Amino acid sequence: MFKIDSILEIPNNFYYDRYCVFHHNITLKVENGFTVNSKVSKFPLLTGLYNSMKRLYEGKYAPAQVSLINSSDRIRKVKLVSKIHGLSKKFEINVNIRPHEYKSLPILPFLDEKKILEINEITTKNLEINIYENNKRIYSETTEIVVHPVESFIYHFQDQGSSFKTYLFQLLACYCTPHTREIEKIISEASKSVGRILGTLSNNFNKMINELEAIYNVLSKDMTYVTRSFNFSLDNKNDGQRISLPSTTLELKSGNCIDLSLLLASAYESCKHEVELVLIPGHAFLAVKLTGMWVYIEATCLGNSSFKKALEIGTSQFDKYFNNHNEPKTSGARMVSLRLARENGILPFE
Repeated sequence: MFKIDSILEIPNNFYYDRYCVFHHNITLKVENGFTVNSKVSKFPLLTGLYNSMKRLYEGKYAPAQVSLINSSDRIRKVKLVSKIHGLSKKFEINVNIRPHEYKSLPILPFLDEKKILEINEITTKNLEINIYENNKRIYSETTEIVVHPVESFIYHFQDQGSSFKTYLFQLLACYCTPHTREIEKIISEASKSVGRILGTLSNNFNKMINELEAIYNVLSKDMTYVTRSFNFSLDNKNDGQRISLPSTTLELKSGNCIDLSLLLASAYESCKHEVELVLIPGHAFLAVKLTGMWVYIEATCLGNSSFKKALEIGTSQFDKYFNNHNEPKTSGARMVSLRLARENGILPFE
């Protein structure tokens, strides 16, 4: 058994980095002119991001990958069966491999949503891979993989040799959930003070800013900012933390800077506004585009300061870390565009 790095190229216009690196353990077996090579990823399975990662990397990312080589002179008909015990449904695929043909198959089980939500802490699960030919099992491998709960996020992953680093902060968009019933109730409540919420349909700056304020005021009721650590960084190794879904933040009536920013962003995205999460060292807030003009909102003001104050603080922080073209003045500042995230297959978890 030995290790290699699997490198995936990703678009320049959307990502900070160009490559995505995932370690693999490799197991090789040769039998009767048939070679099976299974690669199980050492990158943890992030249950809240799993479906978006599958779309984003177009099948190149997977918990495991099986390579089949037919060095015989006859067609080999095999069935691949895989499952993550206690987490996924059975993954099955029938494959015909021509003589001297090579095929590589990503193992992409469908996760059971109910079982996902039962996971509250980082844990391990057994990934089982079996290959059958003529109803006879010719290959079997069971490997333990690390599984993270839905509200566990890793900002970047670095290979053991520190040769490459993969930044995942764009996947924060998974935690913006504009289509939930909880967000619909917020919008409905806000409409009582400003009339029907039109969002971008209004095309009137004053109308839109009043709507943003109305939504902000509804969310400010019984909401508390808590100073739970937010450790976004581009320098430390394998940074990660627990991030609350907006539904959890509403239930707890509290959140840190990233939790409250995701909550506000979800409400504003539901009104079709172009929203970006703004990440600076140790902090997060958000930007909203209104009729070609950006406004910046400090989400930690929810529950303790006015919307006007939130705009003032957000603008001050943005000016400190970004120029007039929304370009960062320092490598420690980033913006996550929800629009680009959706266009690239990063969809809300719920």
